[in-house]
Order: sequence, then structure tokens, then C-alpha cells
Amino acid sequence: MTDIRSVTRYGSRSYRPAWGAFLVVALVQACYGAGFILRSSFVVEGRRYFCLFDDAMISMRYASNWANGQGFVWNAGERVEGYTSFAWTALMGFCHLLPLSPSGMCLLVQLLGIPVLWSCSAATVLLARSCRLMPAVACSAVVLSGTYYNLLFFSLFGMETGLLTALVTWGQARAAHAVRRKEGSTWSVLWLGPALLVRPDVLPLAPPIVACVLLTARRYRRRVLLGLLVAALPVVSHLLWRYEFYGQWLPNTYYLKATGWPIADRIGSGLIQAQWTAGCLGLAALFVAAAATRPKRWYVIPLSCFAVSIATRFISVGTPGLWTASSSRPSRVYWCWPHRVFTGS
Repeated sequence: MTDIRSVTRYGSRSYRPAWGAFLVVALVQACYGAGFILRSSFVVEGRRYFCLFDDAMISMRYASNWANGQGFVWNAGERVEGYTSFAWTALMGFCHLLPLSPSGMCLLVQLLGIPVLWSCSAATVLLARSCRLMPAVACSAVVLSGTYYNLLFFSLFGMETGLLTALVTWGQARAAHAVRRKEGSTWSVLWLGPALLVRPDVLPLAPPIVACVLLTARRYRRRVLLGLLVAALPVVSHLLWRYEFYGQWLPNTYYLKATGWPIADRIGSGLIQAQWTAGCLGLAALFVAAAATRPKRWYVIPLSCFAVSIATRFISVGTPGLWTASSSRPSRVYWCWPHRVFTGS
């Protein structure tokens, strides 16, 4: 009876404050997003123009050429994969089917970042509920993640950061739910398919999540295997298409950035990145673990993903074309993000 009470202690009604925090954060994100988009635009000869982050603008050119029937190319007839995210570039391609000017297209992509941020916050509530965190901790998680400057900046500047964050957070929530119920679930691994099409960075997260779900499941393990099979279909299809279209199995940026760099320098830069990530996220992970009333086995999923994120940060510098980072300089944390946007300082 003790275990049953501990599992049902925080029911769905207990997380109403977390959903209330989500609504407040969503309103703040909408207002902040409007100010961010306006402040990032510029006026030339009395006309206002909107733009995206440099990587996003590269993806926009690929998307425009694809929408015009030239394929995913930078220049017509030259097949070189230079975009960051296949799925995000494809989404931009569908946006280019609308009769909008280039500036209007950039504005549309920036506006899409606002509902993407909402989905990140909603997925955070689901993850907190799946892990049975205290409602106060769930509210804190929604507020802290929903106001994180780097997530806001890149999502509102046309990058795929928010979409990937939403997919990974939602996937961890479904996996934690499956582990808590001790049964396999197709949805606990199905999200890996679209997430890998957004960024291959998700790959190191797959083994611990799949292992946790399979090892704790007392029934329905075949559902997990079915989910993996379905998730692998679009990934394998994209891999084969890349080789057929570009003639390479990996992105072109991997071959450009991972060659000509001594392995000792890669390891050193990777250690710097790993230490920085551990310092930024370590205290938060320990706080969540300590604030939980009675830690259960399903906490191994978010904590394992945290550990893998440290390892991924280390790997990212060693293979910058395949992973996220290509610089050893730590990212700066902006605590006063509203002041920076609305004052321009």
C-alpha cells in the first residue's frame, strides 16, 4: 500500500498549478517573442525587414530552392548539403509555398517559434508529472526552462532548437511514464524518428532511454520494438536519400570540420565543453533529485539523459560537423534577458 500511495500522491489535479504556470509562461513568451522579433528587425528606406540567424538563413535558401523545384541545393545543379537540420529545412520549404516576400517568410518562421516554445513548456509539465515531482518543483521547472535565454533566442531566430527541445522533453515524459507503469510503450521511443531528422544529436540519448524502458517493462516489450522499427524507417530512408542525392553518408559539414584537427585538441576542447555543461546543469539536476519526495526508478531516465548530455557535449567538439558545437568557447548565460531585448543593451 505504501508504494501505491507514493505513486498516486500527486494526481492530475495536483499539477493544476504547473499548468497555471504554463499559461503564465506562455503569455510571457508571446509578449517577449513579439518584442524580440520587432527589435531584431531593421528599417531600410522606410521599409521594415525581418531576418533570421545565419544558419537559419542558409536553410531558408535551401528551402526556397526546394520549393521552386530545384531540390535541396544552395545553387542550382550543385548538390552540397550545407543546412543544419533536414526536418526544419523541409518545414521551411512548405512555408515557401505561401505567396510571401523573403522578409515576410522570415517573419513567418520567427512567429512559428512562439508556439514551438509553448510546446516546450507543455512538455516540461508532462515530464514533471510523469516523474511525479512535487507540484512546486514542476512549476519551477516550467518557469526556468520557459525563460531560458538561449532557448528563446534560437527558437525566435528561426533555428530548430525549440522543436528539438520539445521532442526530446516529450519523449522523456513518455518514457518515464512507461517505466513508472512497468510496461512497454510505442510512444516512449517513437519520437526518436522525427527527432533524429531534426538533429542527429539525439542519437546518444536513445540507448539509455530504450534500455530503461525495456529493462523495467514487465509486459508489452514488443511495443517498444515496434516503436523502434517505425522510428527507424524515416531515419534510414533519409540516410539512403542523402547518399543518393549528395553522394555522402554523413553531412558535408562533418567532413569539413572533423578533418585536419588533431585528436588531442579535440579531446581538450571536449573536456572544456563537458565541464561547462556539468557546471550549468549539474546543480539543477541535483536540485530536482533532492526535491523529489521519494525518488523512484523512473528518475533514472532524466538523470541518465543529463549524464549523456555531458558526454554528448564532450563528443560534440570532437565531431563538430555531426554534433552541435564547433567552438571551445562556453555559451554566455543571459540572466537579464527582458532588459537586453527591450532596451537593446
